[in-house]
Amino acid sequence: MNPQVTVHRDLEQAFHKANVIILLDDLSTDGEENDEKVKEASVRYRAYGQLIDQCADKQVKVIVSGDAFASLRCSLLAKTAHSIDSQQFVAMATQLEDAARAIIAKEMKVRPSGTLALPFTEPQHRQRGGVIISLCCCRCGRCFCVGEHQW
Repeated sequence: MNPQVTVHRDLEQAFHKANVIILLDDLSTDGEENDEKVKEASVRYRAYGQLIDQCADKQVKVIVSGDAFASLRCSLLAKTAHSIDSQQFVAMATQLEDAARAIIAKEMKVRPSGTLALPFTEPQHRQRGGVIISLCCCRCGRCFCVGEHQW
């Protein structure tokens, strides 16, 4: 079976037999009080967690990304999706992604926007303060890994 990427707005279908779920930052920054934003996100992400628990594949990988409350949103999902291992949930704050992109750009002497899709034919490795940064280890030209890796 070929992998498929689908975008849904209907909650009943959104998580049906999903293998990977990516939830992007959707909290508005229009001046609402933080308490209201947290309350709204809590209700919504608890509902998402229940739907993921009921509908998604039990080995689903869930990625929560964004600027606002990424860790809170991920935690709410993991707690309400009882039948799915909590290690299947990952939060990625966009600030961290931007910081990693900036480090890579500095090491490669390019602008940060240029690190998103670099066309390497061979794996490139840079070391910065004991951390190995591997650029495009799979030849796709679109990825980077930060950390200690063994090949």
